[in-house]
Amino acid sequence: MMEIRAARSIARLREFVGATSRLVERAPAEDGVLEAGQSLMRGLIAHDDWLPDALAVPHPVRYRQYLLYADPLTVRWMIVGLIVPLLVLMMAGWRYPHKPTSPVTTLVGGIAGFFGGVAQVGGPPIVLYWLRDATAAAVTRASFILYFALADLIILATYLWGGLFTQTVIGLALIAGPAFGIGLWIGSHMFGLASEATFRRVCYAMIAAAAFVSLPIFDGLLR
Repeated sequence: MMEIRAARSIARLREFVGATSRLVERAPAEDGVLEAGQSLMRGLIAHDDWLPDALAVPHPVRYRQYLLYADPLTVRWMIVGLIVPLLVLMMAGWRYPHKPTSPVTTLVGGIAGFFGGVAQVGGPPIVLYWLRDATAAAVTRASFILYFALADLIILATYLWGGLFTQTVIGLALIAGPAFGIGLWIGSHMFGLASEATFRRVCYAMIAAAAFVSLPIFDGLLR
């Protein structure tokens, strides 16, 4: 429990890492990176609470280390590496060929939870698993809505516990939230205007477009 509480208090370090990553992504000249990086570092170490004491004390028996930072490019490639193969399987018409069982359902839920916690992309495993039969699109859609609503509540609680809601994150959420709500409202009212086949094609196209534009190789053009 001490280690969990300590992990919650690295918000200052997380802000420093995020700012440094954004600095490098802008690809300024080396002198500019060094100057701005030194300023960020001075701001970090000006406070002695940037690394909790519990993370700096060696264990008396065993070696231990903590993942304080994950390369955002690696995470983004992981997201694409998950979405694209599953999208190809769905477009090819592959479906889980067996009846659902508790162990398989639990496994799929665990995989979805892992990717949902890492990068909020827990949907593809669930979608591929639930599209295993000829259930009507309305029933499948209702199941997805209920699942993602419950999953979002769990993820929200986890993020709150982990101290991930910084001022930057909250600011972005306030900007993107209204646009997301409008899109959700439009999509819910458009459902039923097209056939199930057209509905699936549109979904596939939107997923493919999202995966394509999120590729890190397009950062120079899109960011």
